[in-house]
Amino acid sequence: MASTLGTLRRRPSSTRVFWASSLAAVSLAGLYASARAAEQLVVAAPAGCDVQSVDWSYEIGLDARTGYGITGTRFVDVPDACEGVRVQVLYRADGSIVRRSEVVLHDGTVDLLGVLEPAGTRVTDASWVVLPD
Repeated sequence: MASTLGTLRRRPSSTRVFWASSLAAVSLAGLYASARAAEQLVVAAPAGCDVQSVDWSYEIGLDARTGYGITGTRFVDVPDACEGVRVQVLYRADGSIVRRSEVVLHDGTVDLLGVLEPAGTRVTDASWVVLPD
């Protein structure tokens, strides 16, 4: 029976080291970008406006090139304390923000995207934040 204590370990290939360090660098860049985005989006809602109580939904449409996708947002059941508050709606495609728009909250407010560039961009996510006064 041969002993494995005396065997030498092989050094990882330079390709493996390159990819491991690249993955670590991309991970750190992602963490940094997430932290920066969180700093920019953290704003306080006006006193009395509970943004959790605002009901909102996506407007969905059919595009001949991309199929079904988000075409806008609709705000319904806006509490009195949130009426007239300015918000920014962020639309994303493949995780990247493709459009930012600003609207004022009222019952029934609809924010429509219109034409996106490049043509054929399919929006798959939307979110909104309250803007400071």
